[in-house]
Amino acid sequence: MRRSPESRLFGAYGVGLAAGFFAYLVVLLIMVARSDDFGVEWFLDGRRRKPADGEHIPAETRASGAPMSREDTRLPS
Repeated sequence: MRRSPESRLFGAYGVGLAAGFFAYLVVLLIMVARSDDFGVEWFLDGRRRKPADGEHIPAETRASGAPMSREDTRLPS
């Protein structure tokens, strides 16, 4: 069965999209593993370690623990 050029192009697009996603995921996993401020729990709910003495998180920064919360009043409606 001969395939049209459009179906081959769509297949190549899908393969490239999957390769790019998994390459991004591997880089993200490596960066999180090497970081002192983030751990595996960051992938679950956005938790991060408390800042050290002398460091601070600006007041306008949304708190960790609910990365997609609907109750956050600072999100646009």
